Amino acid sequence: MATAFIPTPQSRPWAPFRTLADFEYTETAVKGLLSEDLVNRQLVGFNEAWSIGGSRLTIHNYKDMQKSLAVARGFGIQVGVLLPFLHGMLIRSLALVQAGQSISNLPW
Repeated sequence: MATAFIPTPQSRPWAPFRTLADFEYTETAVKGLLSEDLVNRQLVGFNEAWSIGGSRLTIHNYKDMQKSLAVARGFGIQVGVLLPFLHGMLIRSLALVQAGQSISNLPW
């Protein structure tokens, strides 16, 4: 009898954020369209005044959060790079079709 495949999660699926708490806070701040001032106020509260026993957040201000977001953006497909490539493929394919050539065997 075959054993069922059970996927195992990565050790840090929230990377490049340092902690899950950093990712969850940043996600909430971005989705909530929080201002820089509000993010800074909340992080001071979470990391200092409001937290009993310490916070799991390692980001301390808006600038820290933006640094993590900049690294995270590098993990995705950059539209500015992808769109010119796709546009070029489309133009080449259309030129071949207009010339009466087949495009069924093209590598893309």
